[in-house]
Amino acid sequence: MLTIPKARLEKKIPFRFFAMALFLCSIFLYQGTALGSIWYVNGNAGVSGSGSSWASPFLTIQEAIKTASEGDEIWLMKGICSFSSQINVNKAVGIYGGFGGTETQRIQRDWANNVTITDGQNSVYRCFYITANATIDGLTITGGNAHGKRWPDNVGGGICINKAAPTINNCSLSENCAEFGAGIGNINEASPIITNCTLTGNRATNIGGGIYDDNGTSPTITNCTLTANAATNIGGGVYNNNSSPSITNCIIWANTAPDGPEIYNDEASSPTVTYCDVQGRYNGKGNIHANPVFVDQEGCDFHLQETSPCIDKGNNNAPDLPDNDFEGNSRTIDGDHDGTPTVDIGAFEYGPTVIADGDVAPLGNIDGTVNVGDALIALRFALSLETPTQEDVDHGDVAPLDANNHPNPDGQITVGDALVILRKALGIICF
Repeated sequence: MLTIPKARLEKKIPFRFFAMALFLCSIFLYQGTALGSIWYVNGNAGVSGSGSSWASPFLTIQEAIKTASEGDEIWLMKGICSFSSQINVNKAVGIYGGFGGTETQRIQRDWANNVTITDGQNSVYRCFYITANATIDGLTITGGNAHGKRWPDNVGGGICINKAAPTINNCSLSENCAEFGAGIGNINEASPIITNCTLTGNRATNIGGGIYDDNGTSPTITNCTLTANAATNIGGGVYNNNSSPSITNCIIWANTAPDGPEIYNDEASSPTVTYCDVQGRYNGKGNIHANPVFVDQEGCDFHLQETSPCIDKGNNNAPDLPDNDFEGNSRTIDGDHDGTPTVDIGAFEYGPTVIADGDVAPLGNIDGTVNVGDALIALRFALSLETPTQEDVDHGDVAPLDANNHPNPDGQITVGDALVILRKALGIICF
């Protein structure tokens, strides 16, 4: 019988136990996501391909929508996606911008730096006409012009949503025009979820410069920034007609109109506006009235300066609160350093960029790669066998992951963080 010295057992078994426990737990806890097909679009491709890969992409978004089935995803290459007429989104598909053209997983995209633009060049009624519960994520939407003489061809220069409940995330809507709802027009019982969006410089020739809610609509608008939008008549920022929107954690500032420059409600509307920064004041829980102190409003930089009154003044229980901000940075950072992490008001979360990549090994000498050793070190932190530095926490606090597998740091390194790091080391996930 082989006899192993006790000292050797005490030295070797813990390491093997940790490694095996991490591996088995990671495999057990890992849950794959069943996706539909992915269709690729490159507006600069020159000619249209099969759409089945980055090497053979469609030239237009509409081609991809026509080919796609419900539940499929459409990935858009950075640059300008051209179109000669409005994009009709009549299927529950996901349309995602921010790709560089080499990605194999959606979580690898970077919509803040790989800017994807849909530009109507003022020659189409609007950029998107949505009649299905689709997702639009990570796009710059501009140049829509809903100038039609008949309803609804005069509604929603950037986006018009008709009797649908799509999700609009991480989008910038600017320089769109319409008679009603230059940025976004919601009609006939539309109930979209709109998060982490900026609406600026949109111009309505009549009503609703930023957002127009009409006749039974009930959008949920969370952590958005609406500024410098204008209406010739009523509702520079938001116009509500017989509608009941929920508006939370939003900045609505410096919009213009002769009547209701920021928010206008007719007598039949019952909006819920809370934890917002509204110029001119607006009654509602947590609302403030103070200059948001953007970094550069004229230059369209709506990040918050350190002195902004919007820092840590939002509601952590806001409906459909996003895990990340407009640029993909973690939400709910303790920006005012009072010991309580609280979400900011607006599309951008204030705070230093957290390097949550899982790279914590070797101890005291981070090496720029993530491997099984990093997972083991993270486990030692979680079990209080080692004390992490702040740099260790910044790198190793990667759990929990959000719906897109982006790190959502919670301020501590736990066993869950070690498992996530191991999954990254084994190539099961990437971020």
